[in-house]
Amino acid sequence: MDYRKLVVKTHQEYLSLYFEHNHCPESLVLDDDHEVDLLIKETLDLYNKGQDDAGSLAAYILLSKNKDPKKALNILKELSERDNPTSFYLLGECYRLGRGVDKDIAASIKFYKKAAEYNEPMSLTRLGINQFYGIGMEADVNKALPYFQKAASLNQPVSQYSLGIIYNDRKNAFYDSQKAFNCFLRAARQGFDEAQCRVALAYKYGDGVKQDFAESIHWYEQAANQNNRIALNNLGMAYERGFGVEKNEEKAFEYYQKASLQNYAPSEYRLGLLYLNGEGTKKDEQKAFIYIKKASDKGYSLAYAFLGDFFLEGKQVKQDLDKAFTYYSLGAEAGIAKAQASLSKCYKEGIGTDIDLEKAEKYLKSALNQGYKI
Repeated sequence: MDYRKLVVKTHQEYLSLYFEHNHCPESLVLDDDHEVDLLIKETLDLYNKGQDDAGSLAAYILLSKNKDPKKALNILKELSERDNPTSFYLLGECYRLGRGVDKDIAASIKFYKKAAEYNEPMSLTRLGINQFYGIGMEADVNKALPYFQKAASLNQPVSQYSLGIIYNDRKNAFYDSQKAFNCFLRAARQGFDEAQCRVALAYKYGDGVKQDFAESIHWYEQAANQNNRIALNNLGMAYERGFGVEKNEEKAFEYYQKASLQNYAPSEYRLGLLYLNGEGTKKDEQKAFIYIKKASDKGYSLAYAFLGDFFLEGKQVKQDLDKAFTYYSLGAEAGIAKAQASLSKCYKEGIGTDIDLEKAEKYLKSALNQGYKI
């Protein structure tokens, strides 16, 4: 998610939020076709009456909804000739995304830089992102930092969050956990869900702020209310283990289920285990296999050992010792203790492979060193 999204039901609500709070158009979502058409009509009427901000908003909607790209670009051209900062930013977006024009990163950067001369916050943010990741610009955190700092000072949440990421990186010279937390908190208070997850994580481990489990849960709940899959998963773990909240496996199941609807591998894995053990829900080995397989197919290493068990025992799938060995091997190479212990047994007993007592001892020792109990 690039920007926080406010889902609105009517064009009046959209206009009100945009003009009252000066939101970037991309922070608003309106899906009803009839309301979209009314919004376009209203913004064009306001533009024709001399309200430039309404013109830039109309142009954005015409482009994003693919209503009339040519008309949108004509409006943005008119506005840019009047040095309208938002029009420069939106022209940059057009070239970045290929809306109404061919994609052209160099052209997009030119318009972002023009908007940045007027301290347009989203253009400053975009330039910071491009500079940080080397998108059409030299990858250089030192050069990205001033863009993010300026936009953050203008209360732009994506830049506040990005600053937090930079300050939170222990590998660079800017590392400062307290600064990182403060940046995340500023963005979180504006409703930016990814920042809310970072604030929750900081409170959980006392990173840059005093450890506070209740505050951690609070911020995960804020992000979960926006259907953030990481927050949903972490709340599931909190309720499953009684971490910061009273243990409640039924609630854990509900949170994992919501996150799994977004194809989130960690939640699919946890959901599979709950079905496997009958915790928080009725035991169902078929559903357990389905969810653990989904997580495994996404490369989630913790799932490999359990998927290996299904093939080893022939549960919910035809027994296949070669596949069991393969999945145990994948998990073992990823450092998963359960998989290493199972792979040790395979080498010891010749399950899906030739007997190799040396390898059996090696993997068993590795598992035991991680605290695995036989």
